[in-house]
Amino acid sequence: MSKTTFEPTQEQRKEKTLQLTPINAFLSDYKRELGDGSKKYRGLETGFTAIDEMISGLEKFVLVGGRSGSGKSTLTGQLALGVARKGTPVIIYSLEMSRSEIISKLVQAMAGLMGNQLYLNTINLRYNDPTLENKYKTMIDDALEQLASIGDHLYIKDATNGVPKVIAYSNEKQPKQGELPTIQQDVVEAKARHNTEDILVLIDSIQDVVEPSNGNQTQAEVEAVNRVVALQQSTNATILCTSQKNKGSINSTDSYGDIMGSMSLIHKPTTVLILETPKEILKKNINGGKELKDTQRKDIDELEANAKQGGGTPMVLEQIKGRYTGTKPIGLTFYGAYGYFTGEIDQNYSDFFESYNLK
Repeated sequence: MSKTTFEPTQEQRKEKTLQLTPINAFLSDYKRELGDGSKKYRGLETGFTAIDEMISGLEKFVLVGGRSGSGKSTLTGQLALGVARKGTPVIIYSLEMSRSEIISKLVQAMAGLMGNQLYLNTINLRYNDPTLENKYKTMIDDALEQLASIGDHLYIKDATNGVPKVIAYSNEKQPKQGELPTIQQDVVEAKARHNTEDILVLIDSIQDVVEPSNGNQTQAEVEAVNRVVALQQSTNATILCTSQKNKGSINSTDSYGDIMGSMSLIHKPTTVLILETPKEILKKNINGGKELKDTQRKDIDELEANAKQGGGTPMVLEQIKGRYTGTKPIGLTFYGAYGYFTGEIDQNYSDFFESYNLK
């Protein structure tokens, strides 16, 4: 007689975890869960090789912190776009921009991924202008075509109808009459629609899903972070969030203390990344938090002026927490005027990276 293998049901597995059970009862399941070599990274691949290799893909709960204007929304949007291009469903919750603004940023980023550079005004103000140069019209059309090719599994939620709750309260399965679906309910629906366990949720920013009814800001932030963790654990979705840095972070040498809000924003995520601007790189990592020298101020002024004309800004992405990976930082170049990042370091700015020993 042939030997029959019986797979335990989900209920049987749950019952086993609730009991005081020796580890031998779990080893068979554990071995089946181990990789077969088909996956390159632990988490979702974004196609941004330098970052994928740095953190082994997006996994569980990833937080990206940065000062206002540092490009954290651009970077996380670009990572989300890369995940969608790999065929994984993505839901973007951008609660500071409209859906149209978000799409324009995605068109910019897509153009950048294709080796093209577009100003937002060219997209928003001149696409239907009959005098627009054909090369720019072609760039926009090509980016839109690529965006359309992944559009059936890329979702955008803005704050037009209000800010959604992260997870359902108590035992609610469906939103009440006139109430927005929660992020949790959206995730469950998207996973069922695409018949997949893999999904990326981008929340930009985590401060925007803090419950306004809670008058204690610290408590509200702790609750928001705990709800994001509960969302990840209950749906097994990969969560990517942005967070503002404190105003005083420019003079700080404490990367952990730079993230705005409670320490839960550091301890709860699986991975915490910090975007460092040239001014921060100079002050924090070269000058030890001291004021910039006149020559350094001139360098920064020239760099910012160059960036406004489409030049690249040297940035550092520092990993201050990586549960499954190391914490080696990487150098990036931010083309802010064109809305995208690259993993290449411009050697003209090597001084900005010397304290990190980056080449």
